[in-house]
Amino acid sequence: MRRAVILFARAPVPGATKTRLMPFLTGEECAALHSCFIRDMYDTCAGTGADVLVYYTPEERRDTLERLLGRGVPLAAQRGDGLGRRMDAAFREAFDQGYEAAVLVGTDIPQLTAGAIEDAFAALAGSDVVLGPTADGGYYLIGMTRPQPAAWEVRRYGTGTVFDETASHLRRAGVRVAAITPCRDVDTPEDLRALYSAWAGTPAMEATHTGRWLAEKFAERREG
Repeated sequence: MRRAVILFARAPVPGATKTRLMPFLTGEECAALHSCFIRDMYDTCAGTGADVLVYYTPEERRDTLERLLGRGVPLAAQRGDGLGRRMDAAFREAFDQGYEAAVLVGTDIPQLTAGAIEDAFAALAGSDVVLGPTADGGYYLIGMTRPQPAAWEVRRYGTGTVFDETASHLRRAGVRVAAITPCRDVDTPEDLRALYSAWAGTPAMEATHTGRWLAEKFAERREG
């Protein structure tokens, strides 16, 4: 089976990236952290053995992603008005290219593992759509084996009802929905502190770009 992991990435721009972490972090620090997220998440996706398709925004920042990931990585600008339409377009392009199963993730879930993505692909053997819930009521992953228009009927993204709304719309359309293990995304200073605490003393702190950046930054804050 031809499989694709679709990675949605926003180019890191100081003052416009991960702004909910400000003023705990400066704009430049937010962009540096997000750069680490992107590099680590690409490595995680590639660890599944599936093809990784990076869809980025804004369109004029392609060179930023090329510098982070290398010029050999397939990059495509996100298309469509609103997050739902952009995700739908990316899935349709993947299926048009002959992929039989696709999973889409974002970049702000540093604790996501290749094994969890593999679990999502495995769940698609017995369902039409798979979702990975977050603690705040959203989802960090969505996967499917063919286009599912009902998945994008959510009224507004970024709220605490996105997971339930998405699952409800799909089930009303007769779509079989599965869920995998929840995972925490990193949007706020509290999320960042929780990530640091979870990784302290573990291999992840040294093995990832994000972990090394966090270790250095929190050490600076203690010394300061």
